[in-house]
Amino acid sequence: MASSAPARLLAPTSDENRRIAAVRRYPIDTSSGHALCKIVSLAARIFGAPMASAAIVHTDRVRLIASYGTVGATETVRVPGLSASAVLQPDPYVVTDAVTDPRTVDHPLVRGDLGIRFYAAAPITTADGERLGTVNVLDTRPRRPSDDQLDALRDLAELVMEELDLRLSPVRPVAAERARRADRSARPVRARTARITPSGEPVSEPTLSVVQQIHEGGPVVLRVTGELDHHTAPQLTQALDSAPFAPDAPLVIDLGGVSYCDSTGITVLVTAYHRAEAAGCPLSLTGLSHDLTRVFRTVGLDQVFTVHSTVEDALTAPRR
Repeated sequence: MASSAPARLLAPTSDENRRIAAVRRYPIDTSSGHALCKIVSLAARIFGAPMASAAIVHTDRVRLIASYGTVGATETVRVPGLSASAVLQPDPYVVTDAVTDPRTVDHPLVRGDLGIRFYAAAPITTADGERLGTVNVLDTRPRRPSDDQLDALRDLAELVMEELDLRLSPVRPVAAERARRADRSARPVRARTARITPSGEPVSEPTLSVVQQIHEGGPVVLRVTGELDHHTAPQLTQALDSAPFAPDAPLVIDLGGVSYCDSTGITVLVTAYHRAEAAGCPLSLTGLSHDLTRVFRTVGLDQVFTVHSTVEDALTAPRR
């Protein structure tokens, strides 16, 4: 018979103290926003599951910062078995059948009304290796995920981490967090415009330009250059607001000059897609980088958008 008493939490270790210090470094107690909700909905879609969430694990509680489907309360006591255990693992954590797995059989989400049977999670990890929480996929029936699904879950957890990086307060500039992430992945540093804070600390400032070109016959091309992220995405949104979105004026968004695109930028593109669908306006993307192509394939957006290599290919392609 399952015990009704809550599982006892272990005394914090030095590793756990460092992890909690990292959790407190981020402004994660605010509303999640559309970008995080979009990421977790993509996680559910990839797994074909009814529920998904992003959770931050505090000292004594687990707080959801984004959710899809009915996943219960937004804050629960930190009980081992699901997120509280998954956050301790560097790799994806999988429970194929929670009612037979001794790690989870006593968990409230398993014993309670939700009746969780399947759980998979990937850690949300900072550039310096601290795990803040997890991106989770849940189902009420047992299942076994594929390796590709777990790889996609890792990528989505990285997108959540990027979104949280963007929410760092000015005293901990996003640039510093990105620099540490770049050092870890050995990616080249992108050139950016620099400014100086009143304290004399240099802060990298992303730049973006969007140029509209109207071609003969009606097509409209938006050429996007620079970094498309939390700070610059409003510029693309403003340019899209001025685009006609008409059936006789196909819209091409050229991303060939984009050196960086985070989840906020992807969200703007998805919003443009839905607006084009509603208006009957043919929309295509061109010039996707290797990294952006990988993200699109991971989350299934390559099956949503019409993508061409170049603007010329988009302009000469038959209209759907």
